[in-house]
Parts: sequence; C-alpha cells; structure tokens
Amino acid sequence: MTKKNELEKKTKKLIRSVLLCKQEGCHLQKFGHEYQLFTGEPIPYKRLGQISLERCLQSPKRIETIPPCPSCLLL
Repeated sequence: MTKKNELEKKTKKLIRSVLLCKQEGCHLQKFGHEYQLFTGEPIPYKRLGQISLERCLQSPKRIETIPPCPSCLLL
C-alpha cells in the first residue's frame, strides 16, 4: 500500500470519528477546526491531491453533504 493510500485510509477513519461526535451535522469550516482539535493537525487535503477541503470531502463521496444555503456546506 502506498503512503498516499495509507494517509487516505487513516484520514477517512479520523473524519468518520469526528463526524460520529457531531451527529447533528457540522458546517464545513467548523468541521476543519473540529478535526484539528481532535487529531492535532489539519485535514491533509493537499497531500491527498485535492485543491480544497470541500473538494476533498466531496470527492469521491467520502461523506454526504447537505447544502442548507448557497454559501454553506453542512457535513
């Protein structure tokens, strides 16, 4: 398994762990902060080959998102 695959697998598990604590959902910006509080480091979306946190979480369907308004993203 490559280092990128290992990082992706680890990151997915950590994202899931953070989301389990936030059953009511979480705004994207706040989620990044919550993840960092939980793990001690930001989501490594650039190392996973993504250009933004939003794209990292949406592709390939790592989590379900619900857009409550055009400028918000709820995880």
